[in-house]
Amino acid sequence: MLLHRQLFLKNGQLLYRLCSALQCQPKSSIPTNIRSEYVKVFKITNQNRHISTSSIINLFDSNKQETKPEQQKYIIFPEILSDTIESNEFLEIPINGQIPFDKLTVEKCVRALGKLSVEYEHFIDEFSRTLNEDEGDGKGISNAKMNEFISEMEKHLLPIHYNLCLLSSFRIIRRNEFNFKTFDEFFQQRITKTKLRHLNRYIYMFMCEMKARRDMVNHKTNIKTSSGDESKIVIDSLKSADAQFEQEQKNQLVDRYIRESKMLGIGLKHQDQLSVYNLINDKLSQEQQNFVGTATEATSIFQSNIISPQFLDCLPDHVITQINHHDADSVFNSFMRYCPDQNLRKDFWLSYYSRAAPFMGSNLNNFLAIEKIREYRYRKARLLSYDNFAQMSMELRGFGGATMAGSVENVRAFINGLAMRSETKFEKNMKELTDFATRDPQRAVDSKIQTPKNWVEKLSLWDLKYFERLFLREMYNIDSREVRAHFPLERVVSGMFEFAEKLFGIKIVELKNENKVWGPNVRHFKVFGNSSKSTAEYGSFYFDPFQRESRILMPISKSESLQTKPVVFFLMNFTAGNFSIFDQYDNQMLQSTGKELLNFSQVIELFGKFGFVLQHLLTEVNYSEIGSLSNLEADAFHIAQHFMKMWPLNSYETLARCSSHITTGEPISEEFFQRIRQSYYHFVSFSLKSELYLMALDLNLHTLREHSSSVQKQTWKEWMSPFDALEEDGHICSFMDIFSGNGLEGIYYSDKWSEVIAADLFDAFRDSRNNSVKNPEQIIALGQRFKETFFAQSGAIETNELLRRFLGRDPTLNGYLNINGFE
Repeated sequence: MLLHRQLFLKNGQLLYRLCSALQCQPKSSIPTNIRSEYVKVFKITNQNRHISTSSIINLFDSNKQETKPEQQKYIIFPEILSDTIESNEFLEIPINGQIPFDKLTVEKCVRALGKLSVEYEHFIDEFSRTLNEDEGDGKGISNAKMNEFISEMEKHLLPIHYNLCLLSSFRIIRRNEFNFKTFDEFFQQRITKTKLRHLNRYIYMFMCEMKARRDMVNHKTNIKTSSGDESKIVIDSLKSADAQFEQEQKNQLVDRYIRESKMLGIGLKHQDQLSVYNLINDKLSQEQQNFVGTATEATSIFQSNIISPQFLDCLPDHVITQINHHDADSVFNSFMRYCPDQNLRKDFWLSYYSRAAPFMGSNLNNFLAIEKIREYRYRKARLLSYDNFAQMSMELRGFGGATMAGSVENVRAFINGLAMRSETKFEKNMKELTDFATRDPQRAVDSKIQTPKNWVEKLSLWDLKYFERLFLREMYNIDSREVRAHFPLERVVSGMFEFAEKLFGIKIVELKNENKVWGPNVRHFKVFGNSSKSTAEYGSFYFDPFQRESRILMPISKSESLQTKPVVFFLMNFTAGNFSIFDQYDNQMLQSTGKELLNFSQVIELFGKFGFVLQHLLTEVNYSEIGSLSNLEADAFHIAQHFMKMWPLNSYETLARCSSHITTGEPISEEFFQRIRQSYYHFVSFSLKSELYLMALDLNLHTLREHSSSVQKQTWKEWMSPFDALEEDGHICSFMDIFSGNGLEGIYYSDKWSEVIAADLFDAFRDSRNNSVKNPEQIIALGQRFKETFFAQSGAIETNELLRRFLGRDPTLNGYLNINGFE
């Protein structure tokens, strides 16, 4: 007998109750962690009648009153039994992609999620029951059963993701209307509930059997093909490209389910192992929260100390006036770029990199949390039969897919290859900046670059940003206000759309007189095919350039069974208050134009974010769980983003299309473009040096067993020469990317891997003879092929295979090294 839930109303509220059969279930059907989770979250029965109103959280209280932690015991759901599609539009996904924002409320989303979650859990239970019955009857598995599961899962899962995404968007577009803290727990519970399909042992075994059947068929096919027997049957079965692609999608779906379930411990054979695994996960989660809390507190202390007169007196006035409006990272980078006093730069640098470390008189210490996190991660990996956590991450973690790299050895080879082939440029950069920053009597009198007044005896890490800025200013003579004057937001956006239309054979059409949006600056676009092959609609996106946060949200995915087309919320933070300190100063100098102007970095960022939008919209995969970015390998996740960034960085034609001077209307000149580009890439070896060190540090922390402080010192010695390590440097204690549990632990290399792959892809569009883009006909043909391979089939086919289909070879480092000037 399987788990059933009873729903009943009490005082207008929907309550959940578990039937008494809960404790009678076979352990294999309902894992212990799920059983305890149900009891913890939904144990609101008649015995709780004594609950006082002070311990009940109102999900829709817009007041900003905080509830004491000890009072946050129960979440009372709103009444949802009476909700229908007619009374709550968000129980169903809009097929036409037109989201009814005028009817969108948090209340409706929460009620919809409550009802959809109940139906989703009921489906999981019922499907598990049928699998159990089929197994008992000896019927086994079938493709029809798989098709049924996929169709029903799409039907139940997509509306839940739709409403979760809408709730996420509320935090950004309507952040002042609701007290979101009051239902954070509810929101996280809904996300957890979506993982029930991966926590179900019957579904896991079903997928394992499907994989075994597939492997057996492939093995027989290989034998028949090699022997020549029945070759005609084999060839005929492969004739249909559509049928083959459909099978590839199902194969990826099966692999993803197995991988996700293994990551959650369902593949463990014994219940005792699963209990230990869940206990480790709980303790790991707690330690990660402790790490984040300590690092956040230390950062707030650091930020509050920034207003000290000794730090502010050395900065320009326009920097000081804006310093309280930016986060600690932004202020740190600004200070290091503009502070002329080397001693102050050193003090500031040490203060920043000793956050949450027991140095510089701090009482905050994350070293113990780091050691516990590393230990729990190691124990997780060992329980799942991996040698170390990094290897486990590369095979099981990420965004649904295993990594392209596949092994720790391959990542180390990748890092070593980049280091070896970039060393020459690093040494050259160090020499020219050292000559510039230090008083060298041997320097020629007619040197193009003169020694600055605030020269130093020795160039240190805290000197790099300051002297880089001075060097580039003298070398390339670039005025940031002159750059911004060429990039009105409207021209950049329209130019970017024109570029994408031409490159990928699409048409972007704006829907005018659109009233059902969340604000006056929101624009709604639909994307269509614009080639002889297809003119059908791909999907749509809502573009809002003036949000407080830059985010790409994907409320609706492509689903063949539900007949849905992808929808994207394309949010950028191009409001004046979100510019950097120096951009705001420049903006004040240009305000008379009445136009929103972007700097060069913001143009690059816009192109990069649009890469995510295109990848989600242009997919041809039929299943939402593996289409667009859903099943992409972690180290392939940012390829589209970096690929799109390459164009305005390296193609004058692309950037000129996006520029129009606010006074003359002329596009940016090619000479000015080349100066900007050369300035951008001039000292790229410095940032790469730091990235290589952090990638190696992440690998070492998750493969070696020595204490983290020893690992840090050894890694620094190996990768950061000629810069000496300092005892006061505790940057590892605020290394949020790998110790907060947000997904980069063990795979910190993944973003750089994506960038290198993207550079190799872009290099295919360049003419190797003159280092410029190919002729328009070649570009269009390549762009169409890129869309039909990488954009269309990502998630359904492994990225390594897609790259081979597009490039005709395996990827290399050459494109990245050439573009960045390393070779």
